[in-house]
Amino acid sequence: MPETSFSSLRNRKGVILESVATASGIAAQSACKSFGFTKAQTPGDLLQDAETDGVFILSRHDSHSRYVVAALTNHKAVFVEKPLAVTQDQLEEIRCAYQALKNKVTLLFSW
Repeated sequence: MPETSFSSLRNRKGVILESVATASGIAAQSACKSFGFTKAQTPGDLLQDAETDGVFILSRHDSHSRYVVAALTNHKAVFVEKPLAVTQDQLEEIRCAYQALKNKVTLLFSW
């Protein structure tokens, strides 16, 4: 599914698949080649990159909330696959970050 989805995004006007981040550098390099991203970064570097306007969070379920909060804090639009959070505390952290910054958060189903 990601190949089709990334291909659709890549062909949209104004969309640049600039960076991909994974927990493993090898996986990030592979994703760069497979999906046409320009560069591979660590998740922390990608989330702090001033040139990045939005992020897709397609990681392990237990990491979604951490990345969502970091993306919101760094003023990024967020597209996150379900689940948004796996605990009530994680959901509360996201709610607080969203309320403070009012960035866009989109929950993806069937990505």
